[in-house]
Amino acid sequence: MLQIIPAADMESRDDKRFDIRVDDQSVGYLSFHHRGYILVIDELTPPVKDPLHMTPDEFTVMDLTIRALGSYGLNHSCFYAECENPALFTLLGQLRFCEQDGIMKSDLKKMLKPCGH
Repeated sequence: MLQIIPAADMESRDDKRFDIRVDDQSVGYLSFHHRGYILVIDELTPPVKDPLHMTPDEFTVMDLTIRALGSYGLNHSCFYAECENPALFTLLGQLRFCEQDGIMKSDLKKMLKPCGH
């Protein structure tokens, strides 16, 4: 079973984190922070070996993790997400992000819509 779990002390910290678990085993995390009404992705692990050719399981884990971020953001008065880490650009491009001015960006409402993979 896949679980995206907020870190226990997340609401009291500036740096936020979702732990990604499959069958009660940690398989990675998403760390991010707020910048006004924008959520900034700092790190997303584990890295997918080939973001352009993800397995169905890899896509499900990454897609639901990004959706969890979108849901969190909309519930905390945020409207956009972005990432400045080039190592994540190809992956995020598969998950409803677009590159603008050297930054991957997405509208949080779009994150919650199916992307047809």
